[in-house]
Amino acid sequence: MDESDRQTETDPRFPTGRWHGHFLQREIGPRPVRMELSLTFRDGTINGAGRDCIGNFGFKGSYDIKKGEVNVVKRYVTNRVHYRGFAEVAKNGIWGVWSVADMKGGFHIWPKRQGEAADTLVEQEEIELPAGVLALREQ
Repeated sequence: MDESDRQTETDPRFPTGRWHGHFLQREIGPRPVRMELSLTFRDGTINGAGRDCIGNFGFKGSYDIKKGEVNVVKRYVTNRVHYRGFAEVAKNGIWGVWSVADMKGGFHIWPKRQGEAADTLVEQEEIELPAGVLALREQ
């Protein structure tokens, strides 16, 4: 069976399609860094691509429906960034922590809703991370 013949994920926390969000990185500045993504969720795997102020990237990893956990590698031409997070109800998306070398920070991505503007983001000061993400940050 060709991958394109397999059905995409039906769990509403992991809809295939356009996503957007942001990550926080002190070295870039105090404001959230926006990113746009196109993601496919199928049989526990995530495949996709996106862009942000650093450049274009691939986005590949896995998700666990029972735990709601997501583990992904964001691959730029020159480096790789590990993303680990947890999915909440569909409208809240995926929250977590990214890490590369000795740097780390928070991230939040969510499915793009029809008519939603690309720059619909909360300010850094308003972001309240879920308890699961706060525990990840301490690890």
